[in-house]
Amino acid sequence: MIKNKKTAILIFLFVVIALVIFVVLVSCFLPKDSSVAPKKTTSFSNQSNSLNTFLGNTTYSIDDLTFEQLVTVKSNGQKCIVSMYEKNNDSQWTQVIGDTAGYVGYNGVTQEIVQGDFCTPIGLFSLGDAFYLNEKPETGLNSFKILDNYYWVDDPMSRFYNQLVVGTENKDWDSAEHMIEFVDYEYGCVIEDNTYPIIAGRGAAIFFHCGQAPTGGCVAVSVQDMKKYLRLLDNTKAPHILIC
Repeated sequence: MIKNKKTAILIFLFVVIALVIFVVLVSCFLPKDSSVAPKKTTSFSNQSNSLNTFLGNTTYSIDDLTFEQLVTVKSNGQKCIVSMYEKNNDSQWTQVIGDTAGYVGYNGVTQEIVQGDFCTPIGLFSLGDAFYLNEKPETGLNSFKILDNYYWVDDPMSRFYNQLVVGTENKDWDSAEHMIEFVDYEYGCVIEDNTYPIIAGRGAAIFFHCGQAPTGGCVAVSVQDMKKYLRLLDNTKAPHILIC
């Protein structure tokens, strides 16, 4: 009996020691950090705290910024501060053009513009084609040169309302911007407000262009600053403009 009991104890101790050794060996081969990698989220770099502050003045959050380039416009009466941000591969927003002095409409900004109210629309809009009068600018946007027969129709009764029309063969409007006559259109790009769909009377010819005075509803900066923005704007990054 005693001999068998001792044998049983020895076997038990052997099993326990074997289990301890097995656990130690397994733990040595496990990765030191077995935690799940955090989900990649959009964040602000140290350089873009100003964007965080700007968004606080709007109804938009960083989660709404699903594109890679953003021009911001903070209005104050007829004047505004324009900046530009870009999202990098780590989903961090960085300011790429600092605060730029500019102008909005003669009557400031509004949530819902009406044709002829001289207000700039509040909201988030995509940026469309660039345009120019003389020298073609360096830009990543599609661009066109303004020719003598280019008209941007602002007559709400026209079937071409808020559209670029080449020539007057199919003219059905009483009012349109003859674009070549506007020196402030030396450089600019289209703000896609009231474009998809187009609603008659809800605003036409809203652009981001050159200018040193309040506008009829556009956003304006100096010629040199406009060229800086065009140089960085890139179709492949789905550029937008946020106006408040």
